[in-house]
Amino acid sequence: MSTEKKGSVELKNRLPHGTLKLITEAFGYASQANVSLVISGKKKGNILLIECAQKIDQAFKSSGFQKDFDAILKKYKGKTTKIKN
Repeated sequence: MSTEKKGSVELKNRLPHGTLKLITEAFGYASQANVSLVISGKKKGNILLIECAQKIDQAFKSSGFQKDFDAILKKYKGKTTKIKN
């Protein structure tokens, strides 16, 4: 993980769904939009937001969740069932 505290769109996009809302709540901010802009590097702000996002991103990567998630979905791709009335 980079120790540089610089936001980027890539960092923001790698965060798991719902993370921006949770970071906003953890820091006690009212605007998720502003938090998103700071993490994406489009606005200057609290560098702790970026640090937090980087740590969550690293934890998510090291957990293996995405690999397992993709494997599970791959097993079900194209499978359908018909509901009987």
